[in-house]
Amino acid sequence: MKNADMPAMPQPIAMNENECLSVDEHQGDRSLSGLTKRETVAMHILAGICANPNYEPEQQRHFDLATEDALRQTESFFKGLEL
Repeated sequence: MKNADMPAMPQPIAMNENECLSVDEHQGDRSLSGLTKRETVAMHILAGICANPNYEPEQQRHFDLATEDALRQTESFFKGLEL
């Protein structure tokens, strides 16, 4: 996937308290805000790891390992999409 770093669910950018640009009003401008597809996939993978009943969150090192594993799995996911 060549656009893994683009917003997964683009959000309009607020101009001020009363106005915001809609996605249509950007007319090709890709500076929309929001989590990237890569960040969104990593978030879901990390949530799955933490939902594992055998996961032991009381040990700080487990958080570090879970995060590292989620990031590795995310990279693997996107590499698989490029095939």
